[in-house]
Amino acid sequence: MGLLNIKQRFSDDIDKLTNEEAAYILTILMLILGLAIHAFLEKINTEISFSLYWFALIFMFYGFSNYVFELIKILSSNLLGKSLGAIVFLGATTLNLTVANGFINNVLHVPASAFGYTQTLVSILTIPVSSSISFMALFVICLSVIMVDGMVSFKSMSAKNILTLKFIRGFAVGSPFLVTSRMISIVILLSLSMSFANNNKWYSDQISVFTKWFAFNFEMDSYGYCIIPDSAKVSYLQMDNIVVGEFDGENYNFYVKRCRDEL
Repeated sequence: MGLLNIKQRFSDDIDKLTNEEAAYILTILMLILGLAIHAFLEKINTEISFSLYWFALIFMFYGFSNYVFELIKILSSNLLGKSLGAIVFLGATTLNLTVANGFINNVLHVPASAFGYTQTLVSILTIPVSSSISFMALFVICLSVIMVDGMVSFKSMSAKNILTLKFIRGFAVGSPFLVTSRMISIVILLSLSMSFANNNKWYSDQISVFTKWFAFNFEMDSYGYCIIPDSAKVSYLQMDNIVVGEFDGENYNFYVKRCRDEL
């Protein structure tokens, strides 16, 4: 009977946890298990402990993402939050397109305006780069939001509650475990963002290869009204300027020239 009672109590305690809390607890358990295996079984199998560290990282980000989605849900439940969300979305989209434009220009050495679809795809592929830069710039704000939400829940921060001072009742109601876990998560995210921003050549090189391949094969015409070299392709800019693309079997080459009309 004692064992059954312990099992039932443990089950009841688990049921009270949120997905975020459960994910952070799993993170701690994975870290402890990974460290124990690394310390006592290092000569037998180090891959197991390494895999457990990855699982710990995944569970940590899963828990933090639950918090972020819940926070977005709360903020988007009113007109002000929706307006801020629209501004953030517009700013993020503009930043991604700007990064993509500069990336294409740097890779192809021609104006990016000749490759509209390529800009769209590259803007998606460069989201990790622009996100890491944005996160580093907004880290202090994000950390402040977590600390404020830990002291005063945003659920109680309505205009009515502020006016009637009811929001004061929500002071210091946040779980210290959750607040600490969120702060650790965001610091780790900052470290990963800084590392990726400083060393993303392995990723940007692959995007460069894709950009050249896609622009040449899908956004350039083999036939047009301008005289171009044999087996070359053309894309059109403003006025009489064109972008000519050539592929020699190994490398892509793009350059701008004046259109010489065949007609």
